[in-house]
Amino acid sequence: MHYLDQGPLLLPDAGLGIVGTMNWYDYSWAIDRLRAEVPDWEERLRDKRFTRGRHNDGKFVRWALDDVGFTTRVVRAFEQHLTAALEQVSQVLVLTHHPAFYALGFPREQPPVAPDGLLWDAFCGNATLEAVLARHAGRIPLAFSGHIHRARSATLGPIQGHNIGGDYHCKRLLIADWSLAGGALVTAHDFGDLAR
Repeated sequence: MHYLDQGPLLLPDAGLGIVGTMNWYDYSWAIDRLRAEVPDWEERLRDKRFTRGRHNDGKFVRWALDDVGFTTRVVRAFEQHLTAALEQVSQVLVLTHHPAFYALGFPREQPPVAPDGLLWDAFCGNATLEAVLARHAGRIPLAFSGHIHRARSATLGPIQGHNIGGDYHCKRLLIADWSLAGGALVTAHDFGDLAR
């Protein structure tokens, strides 16, 4: 067991580190469109209120920080851990709970629709962590995320990203095979009722 929010896991013999964060959201993936298209956007963000229902974070998360302040804090810590790890190893795997970059968020065939689609984007991740990853992308072969309960694969430059997916009724296990020259092959194994 290694608690990644406190520091990276280093495997110097393999030249590899694992850096992780819970990550959070600061509305940056949707704020411009929310301001332009949703008249009561400030109240909706504050209350985490959709047209029907409310985001569970608005019901259950209780802390002194606001979302923007907490996101700033966790991204700053992540970047410090990433920098420290890259001083000691040649490559780093990234693990996050909230999606590490936008393309690992909710799957859509078209841009999000206001207000609910934009609110989901606002509450999904943040552009700051994505920018940190982009700056170090040449040394991050893989990033794994969760949170959205949907399987996704996407890239951010050379970073191969995967949102693990799974839900309460089904689980997914991703296995990275490092034996291939030039990268890793990631395979998924599903367990449970996927049709539900």
